[in-house]
Formats: sequence, structure tokens, C-alpha cells
Amino acid sequence: MIAYFDASALVKRYVSEEGSERVHDWLSMPLRATSRWSQVEILSALARRTREGHVTPAQRNALAASLGQDLAALMVVELTDEVIAATEGLFARHPLRAGDCIHLASALLVKLRTGQPLLFHAFDQRLNDAAAAEGLLVAGVP
Repeated sequence: MIAYFDASALVKRYVSEEGSERVHDWLSMPLRATSRWSQVEILSALARRTREGHVTPAQRNALAASLGQDLAALMVVELTDEVIAATEGLFARHPLRAGDCIHLASALLVKLRTGQPLLFHAFDQRLNDAAAAEGLLVAGVP
């Protein structure tokens, strides 16, 4: 089984917030995937926390380096024409924000390419509902 993480789940690896312990457990699964978009969203979250004074610039840099190392160990779905094309139908079927739709399209592509079951991890109920409607197993958060 492949564990797919959207940014709302994966960010909990780098900042301590509700759900972080569950994410650390899920990250022990041997096959893990995310979208390249997660990198953008997590870097944005780290920058915001730095601006707000919750994270020092040195901590932000260390966390960003850790993110880079972690991404090297994950299947990363790039933002290809195929992913973008898949979002059109998803937008027609579900009330998703752009980033969420990219994650769902990426997860569906991983499942299609690998032929393996996929467990979708997100801390966004609307996205989880859409993932379930598209036939993905959802981790049951939030």
C-alpha cells in the first residue's frame, strides 16, 4: 500500500501541531508519495511561521533542508501536463481549491501508475470527501 500525503498532513512532520504524532506514525509506511506542490506549500508555511516569530530563520532553514532530504525518499509527482489535465474533471465533480485538486490528481495518478492501493492522508475534510468519492482509501482525518 502507498501512503499519499497532501501538504496539510506532511507539514506536520516539520511543525508541531495537532495530528503531528499520527503523521510521524504514517511516515513509517515503506511506500510514500506526495506532489511537488507540497514542497511549495510547506516552504510557504515555514516562511509564515518565521514571519510570525514562531520559527527562527535558522530553524526555517534547517526544516527546509530536512524537507528536501525527505522528498528525496518519497515518490514525488511532478506538476506535469498530465496532472494539470486531470484537475479539470476533478474541479467539475468536487468543490476543491487549486492546491487540493493538484494533490488529488497526483494521488490518483500514483494509484493508476503503480496499480497499488493508496491510502490518502489529508487534514481537510472537503479534500478527504473528494478523495473517497474518487475511490481512494482515506486515513480518516481530521
